[in-house]
This record gives sequence, C-alpha cells and structure tokens, in this order.
Amino acid sequence: LLVEAKSFPREQVCGGCLNRRAQDAIARLGLADQLRYAGSVDLSEIHIQMHRVGFSWPIPSLLSVRRSTLDSMLVSHAISQGAHFLSNTTATLEPIESPEDASQFVSRDPIAVRLRSTRSTNSKTLWNSLAMANTVVVACGLTRSALKPSSHWPSNIDPSSRIGVQSLVELDRLNAGAPELGRILQANGNRLHMIASHCGYVGICMTDGQMVDLAAAIDPATIKHDQPISKSVARILSDCGIQTGTFLDSCHWLATPLLTRQSASVAKPGIFLCGDALGYIEPF
Repeated sequence: LLVEAKSFPREQVCGGCLNRRAQDAIARLGLADQLRYAGSVDLSEIHIQMHRVGFSWPIPSLLSVRRSTLDSMLVSHAISQGAHFLSNTTATLEPIESPEDASQFVSRDPIAVRLRSTRSTNSKTLWNSLAMANTVVVACGLTRSALKPSSHWPSNIDPSSRIGVQSLVELDRLNAGAPELGRILQANGNRLHMIASHCGYVGICMTDGQMVDLAAAIDPATIKHDQPISKSVARILSDCGIQTGTFLDSCHWLATPLLTRQSASVAKPGIFLCGDALGYIEPF
C-alpha cells in the first residue's frame, strides 16, 4: 500500500535533479527511456556565482525533472507491479488498540497505521481506517507528520538553517517578464546555475515541459524582513547583478520548514525512515 497525503500528482519544493546514482536506480526499474521521453533535461555543466564572481565547469550529467513528472511515473510503475495507491490520505503511526487487530499477522509485533482520507479542497475527513503491516517505510518529508507520537521520534533541528522555496515558471513567460534571467538560460540550456549572496542562494535550470525550476535556500531572517518570498529571491539575484523587476511577485512559491535537521532515531522494529523524514543537510 502506497499512501500520499496530498492530491496527486503535485509539485513540491525540490531542485529536481537526479544524480548518476539515482539515474541508475531508475534504469534498474526499467524506466530510463520513459524518463527521457517525459522530457527530462541533461545538465552537463554547473555555473556557481557569488555576487559578481562566477565560474563554470563540466559535471557528470544530472537529469532535471519535475517532481510531478517523476512521482507520477514511479507511482504508475508501483501500481503495475501490484501496489495499491491512495492519494489525499494521511497516514500516522498508531499504537495497536487490541490483540484482535494483530491476530492475522505472523509477526509478533505488527504495526498499526491510521489512514484518514480527506477532500483536498477543505481537508474534511471522508473516512478513516486502521491498516496493519509488518513493515512500514516512512517518507513523510521535513514535517514528519506520520511519526506519532513525536516524542518517540525526536528530531534535532538547526535553528540557524535556511528554508527552501521553489517556483516553476514557463520559459516563454520568464523570457518576457524577466529577460535578464532568461538570457542566462538561453546561453546554455544544459547548465545548472547556483547564484549565491550573503542571505542565501538560488538554483536555476531548465526542466521538462519547457519549464524553469527556480529553487532557493534563504535565511529566515531575510524573509521576515523582505516579505513576501519573491522579494528575498529577487534580492539574491540582484546582489549578483541579475534584475528581475516585479516578475517574481507573480510567480507561485512553495516553501519548507527549516531545512537542516537529523532524526535521533532512524528505525524501529519494522519501521524505516527514508528521505527528508530521515534528515536533511542544506548543502551550501
């Protein structure tokens, strides 16, 4: 059973780049050609700029792909292999309430997971049910919403770390609204740009569907001072000589909690954390 809390497919804050190890995993699933057909973009060069000083060099090829595209492909593959899939359904670990709940399991200590189906428009609970499992893989992101009670799964969060933000923008719209930003993509569509100033950095690259992925990590104090998020992103780019005017104000931005964190516990019998639920280190 594969459970997704949000409407599906959906975008989420992500740089959207698959390294060689991830590409090899996709290939072992037999999905490499499908990923190419979906329009993923090869990124073979990185450009890092701090204020007005920059340098570019070749890198082992990354594949840039939107999370909505990648996740849809992976879920479809899981279903084809026999998995059941529920979207708009939250899952939380829950103590087993009675011995009868566990009677059908060979394992002495099965795991109870509370499932609640919600309507995406108003979060109203449509139904809830208790699922029993011998093995649970928890990939619930930085919020760790599935890990209840939270006291059993403590997480160490760096209070000085940055938050992540992202917006996906059509290339034509970007070229028209922020031509200086568009020019750096027109020069080389296979380049990953990392634009950094004292308050954070912005990653910029092409992705599938002729979209531009703008993903940034920003000091929270800057966002508090420069509300909304778009102003903070524009400030970083401006510090590096890239003017965007008011264009970023019209973009739809997603955001994360504080990024840098580490789980004090990575597993319990039959329960395994993975992805951002396990921990995340903001890289720059």
